Amino acid sequence: MTAVRRRFAQESKSVLWREVIDTSKPIKDVATAHGAGSEALRSWLGQYRKAHGDRNGAPLQRS
Repeated sequence: MTAVRRRFAQESKSVLWREVIDTSKPIKDVATAHGAGSEALRSWLGQYRKAHGDRNGAPLQRS
């Protein structure tokens, strides 16, 4: 049996990464709750952070 690859609209992706950022919930928990893969959500979150920086508009720094 083959797995079906789900596609998420940009609005759906933004709801998920916003939940991770705003609530500080683990990526895995948010992804599982919404039926997404944790690695996909991690990638979307990385793309958002690269494009937008932190909440105040400053680029994010690696620690």
